[in-house]
Amino acid sequence: MALGQQSTLMQFVRAEVSLAIPEWAKAMFLGQPTACHLVFKKNAKSVTSRKRVLEVPASLLERSVEGLDAQGTKTVDIYLPQASLLRRDLKLPATSLSKVDKIIALDTLQKTPFKPSDIYFSISVGKATNGTIDVVQWIARRDGIARLRDRLRVLGLQARRVHVEGAGAAPLVDFSAEITPHARAWKMINLALLLTGLGLLSLLYIRPAWDSSQALHKQETQIARLTEEAVALRSSVEKLRGSASERDELVDYIINRKTALNRLREITVLLPDNTWISDLRIQKEQVALRGTTSGSAAQLLLDILETNQFASALLTGPISQTPDGRERFDMMLGTSEYIQ
Repeated sequence: MALGQQSTLMQFVRAEVSLAIPEWAKAMFLGQPTACHLVFKKNAKSVTSRKRVLEVPASLLERSVEGLDAQGTKTVDIYLPQASLLRRDLKLPATSLSKVDKIIALDTLQKTPFKPSDIYFSISVGKATNGTIDVVQWIARRDGIARLRDRLRVLGLQARRVHVEGAGAAPLVDFSAEITPHARAWKMINLALLLTGLGLLSLLYIRPAWDSSQALHKQETQIARLTEEAVALRSSVEKLRGSASERDELVDYIINRKTALNRLREITVLLPDNTWISDLRIQKEQVALRGTTSGSAAQLLLDILETNQFASALLTGPISQTPDGRERFDMMLGTSEYIQ
């Protein structure tokens, strides 16, 4: 890393996460080009490929090697031998781990002849012992890295990252943004596609519940409508029942009522043969009689009361004698029913 770049801890975390993600996934979703490892071998005379690892002569670190075949266009991660780098071993307080990058940067400025713009460096953090922590700083000159990239470019090899071989440190430098300038746009497109896919999955998951909710709402609306109709029908039924009751009462009244004709027939049957009626007037619950009898008018009154066909019976005027010896009377018969 260059002085002033992101912290060592952040670089370490990014490196660990990057190692956990397969190369094809990083290429597909993060827009990073896939890269094979490039290592330097002392005894190598040519470029050889073994399981995504390119082996090149170690002399390529210092100079161009004649006779090497071009490899086509390939992206590589360079793993520099530790012997080709400047190594600095430091002991720092364990409590300063969160600020180790700032401490190392300041120490590099104070104790090395390098300017911040002249070097890349990476840090390997060891275990903490007795309150101190072992830190190894790996330093590479920028111009040396630039010349190495130029020599590799002649062979068709494009450097993506530069690592320290066997150090387990974060990359010395990362050229991913340089060789893939549109990686950010690719990430945004993939993020948009991911969010779209999640949205579609959510819709597929939520759709049955939404349909059920709509169906339930329709059923509740229909139940409310049917309830209102049932209440209205109940009112109509009650009205019909009331009408039927009134009709039944009317029928009973018509069938059972006492008519004037019925009362006249009853009076005719009730009065003895020796009694004659000259006037008869029916008024609601009363029947007024005027007539003559060859018998006793008082006895006639008593006989009528004994029949219990009338609620009351009384003489309404004096009894008088006719020339032929008959008794003339005025009588009022009371009924408990309205007579029509």
